[in-house]
Amino acid sequence: MENSYPTLGEEIARIERDLGIPEGFYDALMNEDDWSFVIKLHAFLDGSLTKLLTSHLARPELDAVFSRMELANQRTGKLAFARQLDLLSKTSIDYLLLLTELRNRYVHNIAQTGTKLSDNINTLAPSKLAMLAKVANWPEYASIPELLISKEHQQQFLAVFFKRVLWYGSFSVLQEIVVSRVFTERKNNAMSLAYGFFAKVAESITLKPTVETTPES
Repeated sequence: MENSYPTLGEEIARIERDLGIPEGFYDALMNEDDWSFVIKLHAFLDGSLTKLLTSHLARPELDAVFSRMELANQRTGKLAFARQLDLLSKTSIDYLLLLTELRNRYVHNIAQTGTKLSDNINTLAPSKLAMLAKVANWPEYASIPELLISKEHQQQFLAVFFKRVLWYGSFSVLQEIVVSRVFTERKNNAMSLAYGFFAKVAESITLKPTVETTPES
């Protein structure tokens, strides 16, 4: 159907095509080692946000500009735009900030290549651990008030499932990106059609011939 919405899988495949990477790239990330997983996942979400921003602004020519922009700079980066344009929730923004923090640890220290993701758990603040559990939508945490979850409990949980929690978290963020992108594209298309319609109406009124009348004697 013409007005049906694409599935999340179809939109992820479109992002992969837009970024010039093989289809199935995102689904295969869980098979990567921890170092490659973090680097590639960050790059994929970074590129996905670039496509969302250019779609929202209806300015595809800005793709090269946004592509060179930092993701996590909260004053001049992509997340600053996403926040001000209300494109992502606070939880998704917090997730991307944490993913960037983990990515930077790997990128800027080659000695981190062989380390496990779970090795980073002890360095994360309790609020970040709780945010990860929330964004990943784990049932175990869904009904537990954040203040009742001890740091030790979070660490034990994430030590086993950290990579999978990051994966599910990225899935939630991608859902927001896809919904925002599809919505903004449809809105822009509707506005373009409306503009075209009223432009034609205005043109027909302007070009309508006038009938001269002679005054009665």
